[in-house]
Amino acid sequence: MKVTKGVLVFTDTDFLSSFLRSGLKDILINELKFNELHVPFFVEKELKDGRDPILINEYNLLVGNGILIRHDPTPVDTDEFNLMLDFDSIKDKNYPSFGEGESEALAYAYYNHCYIASNNLQHVSKPCKDYKIPLITTLDILDQLYDSCNKTLDEMDVIWNKISQVQKLPNYNSYSEYYKNRRK
Repeated sequence: MKVTKGVLVFTDTDFLSSFLRSGLKDILINELKFNELHVPFFVEKELKDGRDPILINEYNLLVGNGILIRHDPTPVDTDEFNLMLDFDSIKDKNYPSFGEGESEALAYAYYNHCYIASNNLQHVSKPCKDYKIPLITTLDILDQLYDSCNKTLDEMDVIWNKISQVQKLPNYNSYSEYYKNRRK
């Protein structure tokens, strides 16, 4: 999915960390430069609880430079908070259990009519479909980067390799292989 310019994006932990831990924050910044990238409180908490000093440093730099917009805890007795609790405890709609970061990002995205950025498709695909929340993944960002002619396939293969070292990607050996097969 190509990300519409000017639309808010609420990120989940795995999406954000795939770029920060692989040293590819510039791709994230450049491909979403016309969007506001928001980090819910519990996503920030999950990032920092992981105690990865490189990840925490990269995150703090992006927040300090105004590239990432962090949120305070979701206020109790708001629609967002109640939906977050629902996502956190839903079992009757065949949803898997969510982490607090996923729940909060989904709730914010729903109530703000914007995107959620997540790679955890097993958890977020169904609620995104049910609540009509647009979803973007690391692969969407990579496709957008390649489709805009900013990188060659060889350069995309290097990027794929870096991300695959820190984030599970589809079972392809390279971006070239993925790209060839995604059109089928």
